[in-house]
Amino acid sequence: MLTARYAVVQSSYWSAFCLIVNFASVYLLAHGLSNAQIGVLLAVAGAVATVVQPIVAGIVDRSRVPLRLWLVLGGIVVAALAAALLPQGEGFLTAVTYGLLVALVQVVQPLVNSLGMAAVAQGFRVNFGVARACGSVTFALLSVGAGALIAARSAKAVALLLIVAAAVFVAGSATFILRHPAAPATDYAASSVSRKRAAAEAAGEPAVGHRDPARLSDPPALDRRAWKLFSLLLVGIMLGMTSHTLVNAFLFQIVDFHGGDAGAMGLAAMVAAMVELPTMVFFERLISRWTPGTLLIVGGIGFAVKNLAAYLAPNLAVLYLSQVLQFAGFGLVIPATVYYVNRLFPAALRVRGQAYITMTFSAGSVVGALIGGVVLDAAGVPMLLLVGTVAATVGAVFVWFGADRR
Repeated sequence: MLTARYAVVQSSYWSAFCLIVNFASVYLLAHGLSNAQIGVLLAVAGAVATVVQPIVAGIVDRSRVPLRLWLVLGGIVVAALAAALLPQGEGFLTAVTYGLLVALVQVVQPLVNSLGMAAVAQGFRVNFGVARACGSVTFALLSVGAGALIAARSAKAVALLLIVAAAVFVAGSATFILRHPAAPATDYAASSVSRKRAAAEAAGEPAVGHRDPARLSDPPALDRRAWKLFSLLLVGIMLGMTSHTLVNAFLFQIVDFHGGDAGAMGLAAMVAAMVELPTMVFFERLISRWTPGTLLIVGGIGFAVKNLAAYLAPNLAVLYLSQVLQFAGFGLVIPATVYYVNRLFPAALRVRGQAYITMTFSAGSVVGALIGGVVLDAAGVPMLLLVGTVAATVGAVFVWFGADRR
């Protein structure tokens, strides 16, 4: 089943993301970095990713190499960098290596999304929401498992687990092959997919997957007004992701403020990841009833409400409850942006459109990481969460005016 194979790609990707991003503070604090230094490192890595993402997307758009092989290459590099973290090196080299991992995992994200949406655009039955939900389940379980392992052993467990996640990602990406004896491809991977189908026909190989008779229509090019609205939307999403980063990147410090440890941080991350599941599993039903633009507006408001709840939380138990609101923020925005780009952009520009969205996520991560480390050292956790609440609220306003509800 094609959805199951895509779920392996999503699950292994989000496993790597969990280990690299969510446990960044745990790993880097253990290697002697301060909150401000961690913030600068994450910000620089995010800035690098923001610059590199459109370049990589453009190369992939023009490349005759199948997208899955680009993902294989990315997974191999992640594994190599993780292996480089295993020896106890000096702080500077460790920070640089970790920064490269943070940048790379963000650069790969739009390619992972495009892999599934390319199959959908070509008519194959791939349930993006279910596959992405599997990523959330893996993220949740790994958050708890890795947190407990780190608390019991050491931060070196991050690198070991990351090598395993990268190996699964490489295997899942390498085997995500689309074969069917008919119908032309309709997006950037057309040439490579057509060659594979022709080869399959010639060899008499069985078709893999099913085709959906309801193909995606190709929208016209964006006019000036559409670009302006899209820009407003991107600003709003960036501010929402800034607030998200202020909580996620510094979740260990927030949990520590309430008396918790790495295990408690893992549990908090698990709660957030698990509540994303209903949203993602049933996203196709949501998208059949409401447009992606409308769902993005709800997601923008969700970011603001979640951050406000975290700010008001008096103890660890209430902080866990605030994490439940993840379903209405990040859990909704991630799949909604993917479908929004597919509906707004013509097929030839969809990888680039996904890159614009991921660039925005990265930009929000940069701002959040940079501000977060400084605010933490200067004013502490309550001010960090207040800044996040303000950013999310302003972001929700931008999304309201920028999202195309049609």
